[in-house]
Amino acid sequence: MKISVNRESLANALSRCSQFVHKQDEVISQVLVRATAPNKLEFCATNLDIGIRLTLDCVAVEIEGVCIIPSNRVASILKEMHE
Repeated sequence: MKISVNRESLANALSRCSQFVHKQDEVISQVLVRATAPNKLEFCATNLDIGIRLTLDCVAVEIEGVCIIPSNRVASILKEMHE
């Protein structure tokens, strides 16, 4: 997966998704990120009671793909991101 996206939009989406996962349950505490054409980035997260699916349209997708981010890494990823 290779994408170009606005840092603030990405940070907001990851932050919103991370609120929907159990921090203590490692089995389901992940955020799914899927990049698809035409230029969409989809985020999915759940805590098995409620879920969220967000789509960003302002993304340049060079190579489509899927990744799963452990929720405990989301905060550190956001801190490491530079503009």
